[in-house]
Amino acid sequence: LLLRGRLPPAFHLSDVLKNYRDNIVCPFASLGHAVEAHLTVYDADAPRLTDEILSLLAAPSLVHSVPLANSSQVLNFVAAVYFFQRHTSRVTTAYSWLLLTRLDLRLKQHIVQLPGLSNALANTAAPHKFLFLFQEASDQWRKNRVKGVCFYWVHGHAVSDIMHALRVELLDCLRSALMHYLLRTPLLR
Repeated sequence: LLLRGRLPPAFHLSDVLKNYRDNIVCPFASLGHAVEAHLTVYDADAPRLTDEILSLLAAPSLVHSVPLANSSQVLNFVAAVYFFQRHTSRVTTAYSWLLLTRLDLRLKQHIVQLPGLSNALANTAAPHKFLFLFQEASDQWRKNRVKGVCFYWVHGHAVSDIMHALRVELLDCLRSALMHYLLRTPLLR
């Protein structure tokens, strides 16, 4: 579970983390999946993530921070992917799926009840899965299709308020697409 972005206000933070626990961590754990939480936050927010607050997630948690100055949603998204890839290169744990979303998103149902995800989790023979599970904004993203994949990244400043679920094998592809978008370079292969 990769959570990224600015922390919600202090009075709201514990509710948000409990929501993630109840609607993501616990449902996955009940299906026999191990869950880790990786939080990429701005440096000014990092001290607020005490062990006591992080324990609300009920999952092992790692906190990474990025400078707020000259940052953007896209850079924060790239940093979250980078920190996770750096972590996976240092451990022997095998990861299969990655769920990446905003830190302040609140779900109204268990993640495994979302259409498409339970089937995708069960179908290990289909490692090409890349699911867009949630779109907070209007249907604007539908108007920006690139070869069947929907993006709503506007001028390098924002990443769509969406929940991404993907097989870990696709992480290099995602990072390459992000870097292409940021730097306007040819896609890496």
